Amino acid sequence: MSEFATNEKLTSQIPALQLLIGLGFEFLTPAEALRERQNRTSNVLLESILRNQLKEINRIRYKGSEYLFSEENAGKWQNVTDDQKDIFTITDGIFHIPGRKPTQYIAWLGETFGDFELHIEFKIAAGSNSGVFFRTDPKDPVQGGMEIQVYGDYREAPSKKSGGSLYDIASPMFNMTLPESEWNSYDIRFVGSELEVVYNGWKVLDLDVSVMTMPIGKFDTPLANMPREGHIILQDHGNEVWFRNLLIRHL
Repeated sequence: MSEFATNEKLTSQIPALQLLIGLGFEFLTPAEALRERQNRTSNVLLESILRNQLKEINRIRYKGSEYLFSEENAGKWQNVTDDQKDIFTITDGIFHIPGRKPTQYIAWLGETFGDFELHIEFKIAAGSNSGVFFRTDPKDPVQGGMEIQVYGDYREAPSKKSGGSLYDIASPMFNMTLPESEWNSYDIRFVGSELEVVYNGWKVLDLDVSVMTMPIGKFDTPLANMPREGHIILQDHGNEVWFRNLLIRHL
């Protein structure tokens, strides 16, 4: 009498597979898994599945930060100035503003931020400008919040309107702007009233807005009295600019 053929090793895996399938996981055959790995057994990421999952959850998290430039998040970036469409695109993680007049403001409407750390990279032509606004109001970005200037002013003297400035308020200690073909980076930290800006690896601003108790620069309201929470906004000042790797986290 012949014995019924069994494979104890494979049979023991069936309960685990049933549990995972019950939790919503999908079983892939070895051939399917290899194809998802681009036929490289050393590749542990199933990239197309990961990409689809990121689209479904509509947010990328990296080391505790939110990544806001995924194509799936494009709908949460909106022109809050007027009804013009197509003033920006997000492709392969690059946020591109071709530039058109009049000046417009593109707000992240997914949520607001109070105390935060933000990293962003940008590339801009010589003489062109834009801005990164924070703790601001989409109804009035200029008066409703603060701006770190984005400016193609390589090798120019720092000023209250140069790259790295708290626009029209505080001049950066150094102008660290790179040539127009290169990517620059800002690391902005705002906790309570204390603002720090690192420009291409150099700290260029370190100030306390609570001491600014009188209107200054373009502002009608003292910075000490400005809201402690608001939106992130990017400026279309009519010049072409590219952004990438916007990472932000609440503190």
